[in-house]
Amino acid sequence: MEVFIELAKRASFSRAEVKKLASAIGWRGCYGFNRLIHYHTDVAKLFVIKNSQDVSYSGKHYATEEVRYSDWDASYCPDCVRDDLENFGFSYWKRFCNRYVTVCYKHNVVLLNHCPFCGKPFSRRGHTLDVMWRKCDGKHLAEASSLRNDNLSELKRAITIHGLCSSSHHICDEVALRVLQEKAGSLISIVPKARAVEMESELQRIDGYIKMLTESRWNNKANCLVYLNLWIIDAIATYYEHFDDFLMGVRSRQSDTRLIDSLWATYQSGGIESAHYVEEDYDSGVGRWFCPYPSSLSENDRSGDGYYRRRPRQYPCCNFPPPKVKGQKLKVGRVSEMLPGIPQIKP
Repeated sequence: MEVFIELAKRASFSRAEVKKLASAIGWRGCYGFNRLIHYHTDVAKLFVIKNSQDVSYSGKHYATEEVRYSDWDASYCPDCVRDDLENFGFSYWKRFCNRYVTVCYKHNVVLLNHCPFCGKPFSRRGHTLDVMWRKCDGKHLAEASSLRNDNLSELKRAITIHGLCSSSHHICDEVALRVLQEKAGSLISIVPKARAVEMESELQRIDGYIKMLTESRWNNKANCLVYLNLWIIDAIATYYEHFDDFLMGVRSRQSDTRLIDSLWATYQSGGIESAHYVEEDYDSGVGRWFCPYPSSLSENDRSGDGYYRRRPRQYPCCNFPPPKVKGQKLKVGRVSEMLPGIPQIKP
């Protein structure tokens, strides 16, 4: 209970705080961390569409402190709050994200990001998250009136993001792009001329993205293109009337789907071009380090990995070959940051 009380007034959480919250629930280690952010944060939308060479759910999130979870700016649907009170006797914040979702996918109601009673934003500059339970001057957020949304594009984006966050399987980024490419091509002949010209440009963009991913895969270059996933989300909402139609197109092209939870126990521990991973073994409490797709680009001293090889650090194991440039010999030194510990969890 102490953990929940400590975090109750926050609207944004660090990686360490998410780990603390997951452990309090009983979800320990990298598996529990990823389980929490997949089911309860909006960043899940960035991890469902994935490069086929990426064998971790959330990349470097588990091993870095720079990432924040949940926006300072929260929003809610009054109809959802009323449904919660009727069904559960209490309500809770959904994972709506102000920057990408402005309407409720379920009720098609405009989300409220300011208190309907005092006008304060739901953020550290106004109300914090506990206003959902403590009320505002005696008034519950459920008492707010609902404003129906009339923007179909915003509703389709909300449904698309909800569909991705609810997915039980990962979607290959290249497959997603090829499905969108095929769909856009089929629409050009039936849309107005001005829109057809725009779609021709979008088809060229998709073709460029596919070539970029193909080249990265050919070079085994680790990449996490967040902007590409966000673009795919907008494209799905633009080209398809129903999100399920997009999923049907993906299933027809992608046979070797990976379950969402199959990657939860693995995180990316380092690497710029060549991604390093650690897979946690909870029976033994040890981690298995591996680098399944070493990239030849890492051998270049001008690469990201090449830069780190020039630093005067040598790890106890798993070092790449030392650089050949004179005066850049590796020597023994203290590693700046230890990797997260691995719990031993008995069934």
